[in-house]
Amino acid sequence: MTSSSLSKERLFAHVGYSPHVGQLEVHSSCAKYRALAGGSRWGKTTLVLHEVLAALLKPGGDSRGLLLAYDQGQASAGWAALALKLRQHFSHRLLGASERRRVLSVQNLAGGLSSCTIGCWSRSRDLLDGHLDWLIVDGGFPAPDVNESNGRWTSLFDEVGHQLIAGTPTAGGDWFEAAFQHIADIAGGASWSRPAWENPVVSRSSLDGERRRLGEDEFWRFHGGEFIPATGRVCPACGWGARVGDRLLSFGDWDGCRPCPECER
Repeated sequence: MTSSSLSKERLFAHVGYSPHVGQLEVHSSCAKYRALAGGSRWGKTTLVLHEVLAALLKPGGDSRGLLLAYDQGQASAGWAALALKLRQHFSHRLLGASERRRVLSVQNLAGGLSSCTIGCWSRSRDLLDGHLDWLIVDGGFPAPDVNESNGRWTSLFDEVGHQLIAGTPTAGGDWFEAAFQHIADIAGGASWSRPAWENPVVSRSSLDGERRRLGEDEFWRFHGGEFIPATGRVCPACGWGARVGDRLLSFGDWDGCRPCPECER
């Protein structure tokens, strides 16, 4: 691939990646800030790694990016996957691959030096120091100390040129939910809440057992990619489950909800 401009479609075809329709929508967005809440097995990590690949190769001057993973194991796996892709398809552009420091450096399509550090939450405070041109997060915001540094993180919305934050909703209204809503509301932001079964390799029938095991709320968080308040799930289409008067509709009421063409749930 030698073009002076970057086409993600051509890049992904070149490395053998065929994004499903939901992944393609996120990849195609030109929003400066993007937030993705996806169910388990939706394909968030695959999307994230190819976004990093595109950011590294994007033509321009020198740039520095950061990929933050959930933990050390995920960070190491991400580094290895990206290093393999670069060695297989862009070995002539690969300038450095430090496994110990988990840093990748390439000559981008305009000849500039692009580098990416793949880190994890335990080192996030150190890694966020210094200039960043782009930031990609895979795994949401699971670490307690992240909530303690909201001020530092919030300032990144002004400091970092482009961001993509991907994760799976959890109970408790953590910082991932706050960041997701912030990105959804600001100018230049785009957000997506997508269920696991949007990935064609995940069948809805395979999730039936999970729904029984987890219960409705946790199922829609973990597999449906929805942020659900502690008071219970509210249908995002028809509003069923919302408080009526002083009473929150119960799960029995929910089960009696008539199917409607808007939500079909």
